[in-house]
Amino acid sequence: MQQGKAALHPGSMDELIVNLQHKLLQAPFDAYGDLNNASRYAMLLYIKSLLRSSDLRWISVRLANRLQEVLRFMVPYGYPMPLLCWICYMGLFGSIPGAEQWKWFANTLTTWYVSRRGRQPDWLSIREELTQIAWIPAVHDESARTQWQLVENIIILGEQIKPAGYLSDTLIVIE
Repeated sequence: MQQGKAALHPGSMDELIVNLQHKLLQAPFDAYGDLNNASRYAMLLYIKSLLRSSDLRWISVRLANRLQEVLRFMVPYGYPMPLLCWICYMGLFGSIPGAEQWKWFANTLTTWYVSRRGRQPDWLSIREELTQIAWIPAVHDESARTQWQLVENIIILGEQIKPAGYLSDTLIVIE
């Protein structure tokens, strides 16, 4: 081995990931605002998307439940659109495609996008937002594109589930 080039041991990497997950889960919920809590749960889903451990799907669904709870009454004004898209997409990754929770994330994503960008999103515009945060095209693009095709079906069918930022039938917009 050359000097200054230490080999990484796979066990060490596993330990780093476990420690990171532990720190993200350990942080007290009340200590942070909605966006920080949403980011924590989204980051845990992101890490899980890298590990591709489909045998532990129930963990993803539980994390998506927590993420949805945090986002449910969050008003998206003042937050960067790429971050909001990324958080919603992590919710899509953690949910079961076609389930009510999955549809909720899809509707929240498209509603927030339309309210901020003034137009209906397409795959290329959503992908552009996602790649501005934590995104590895070789890992995420294929499954994200598949998810987006399902989202487009919801848009075409006009299925609506009250997305985040709605307390009644009206979107809360603070300008």
